[in-house]
Amino acid sequence: MRIGLFFSAAAMSGAFSGLLAAAIVQMDGIAGMTGWQWIFLLEGLFTVCFGAMTAFILPNTPHQAISLTAAQADIIVKRLETDVLAVESPKFNMKALLSTFKDLHIWLLGIALFCNGSSLFGLAYFTPSIVQGLGYDSTKTQLLTVPPYAIAFFVTLVSAYMADRYKARGITAICTTLLALIGFAMFLEGETIAMRYTALCFMITGVYSSAPSLISWMPNNTAAHIRRATAVALGFILTNAGGIVSTWIYPKSAAPGYKFAAKYNLSLVCITIAVVGGEIWLLKWKNKQKKESREHLLREVDQLSVQEQFESLGDHHPDFKYTL
Repeated sequence: MRIGLFFSAAAMSGAFSGLLAAAIVQMDGIAGMTGWQWIFLLEGLFTVCFGAMTAFILPNTPHQAISLTAAQADIIVKRLETDVLAVESPKFNMKALLSTFKDLHIWLLGIALFCNGSSLFGLAYFTPSIVQGLGYDSTKTQLLTVPPYAIAFFVTLVSAYMADRYKARGITAICTTLLALIGFAMFLEGETIAMRYTALCFMITGVYSSAPSLISWMPNNTAAHIRRATAVALGFILTNAGGIVSTWIYPKSAAPGYKFAAKYNLSLVCITIAVVGGEIWLLKWKNKQKKESREHLLREVDQLSVQEQFESLGDHHPDFKYTL
């Protein structure tokens, strides 16, 4: 749910940035600067200043959060420990690190994260260009970027809650990605302004609301500390790699239809749905195998304590249940 709140905030910031940009662009000509230059200056300045502030106000542990009482912080710490079955050691282990790259379920999710990252970053960067391609001036373009992100904000909150409440990351990711599938298909075939703008709402909502389920799925299904840290890092590397690719799929020469971008993203969401479906099946199979092969899985570590067993086997431990 924490990641869901983050992406909801990201979606809402997309909505507010459109409103803010529409206001700032009216400063065109002040101090000899154009409207777009003022947007870059003011929004960039705010980001830099706020980023510097976080070094002083961002807590490192629950007990350092000023909004929590000591009792509340203790509860959060206990929940975090329960999530991983035992207190984990952050001591570096090369064997555990390398073992992360051998697991198919990590790579399947990595593929899904690459696809989602490519679509998400592409829309984050080029939504104003897409809207402007519908034939509106700069001010109206910025204002029209607000509703899709506002819708995405609410849907992301709901989908994140459902994924957490029912421990159903995969099904939630598929359902929200289907929204993106509808959107990109409509955008590819749509000719009218109304249809293309509706498609944009589906695209942004589907892509943003599926991200929390996919991203949180990686730490949910990797343990112990070194394996989880490696898997999460790999997930973000692949997500950002998709973002890098997205910078080339919306060339100005392709406006206003952006047919290649629509086909590319449509392919990505189809791959995501297929990969997530395969991930659900694989994790179900792994959970079943753990029940049937407990003694076999513990044969080399049965002389160790439970915590040492968990540190050695990580999410391969028979008592670790993969989240679907």
